[in-house]
Amino acid sequence: MSRLARHIAPAILVLAVAACQGEAPAPTTIVDNDYRLKHPVVVEPATAILQLRTDAGYALSTDDRRRLHDFAGTFIRRGSGAVEISVGARGVDDEDARSYAQDIAQSLLGEGLKRGEVRPQLVIEDPAIGPGRAALRFSTSVVNLPPCRDWSESAPNAPYSDFGCTLQRNIGAMVADPRDLEQARDGGSTHSVTGDLAIDKMNRGEATWSVPLPVSATTKSSGGSSGGQ
Repeated sequence: MSRLARHIAPAILVLAVAACQGEAPAPTTIVDNDYRLKHPVVVEPATAILQLRTDAGYALSTDDRRRLHDFAGTFIRRGSGAVEISVGARGVDDEDARSYAQDIAQSLLGEGLKRGEVRPQLVIEDPAIGPGRAALRFSTSVVNLPPCRDWSESAPNAPYSDFGCTLQRNIGAMVADPRDLEQARDGGSTHSVTGDLAIDKMNRGEATWSVPLPVSATTKSSGGSSGGQ
């Protein structure tokens, strides 16, 4: 009996191990357990656009100046490159359109933008931007928030499906500049320096940003485009 027991015991042990292995859950990957990978906050490029329409006097209204204020603040917080100002004109010598472009540019400079960040131009024969109209645009980024409220079953000993999703959405919704999620900001100059200079000039009674910016002119038509000054 002792010999029989010695042969049976290993067989029972093998069967027990095989049974345990058969009940083991499927292996999971790091994506299944890391909520940052399972519910990613995706940063995507975008273009911010502001449409303006002036009256016969080619003057910015109070409402337009408020919209420019908000537009400039968005650029300072999360814009890149420069603000392109396209003003519809009847021709290269349209002084009303040039004055309107300068007024928009000076308003943006007064809000704290730097001279190299403001690029006004006249647009001629463009059906999308006729005389008396202006379009401002700059490159920016937006956050694509992950969808939540998925309460489906999860693998054993793993976080539930929606774990960490709300946290990811909150981070994406609160970030001032989506690009901060991809790369830390450098230690370069900030727009507060520009604002301090403007305030200092104002306190001394000097004009702020009184130097006109160069305004280029571009002709657009169905057959192509050409540029000029």
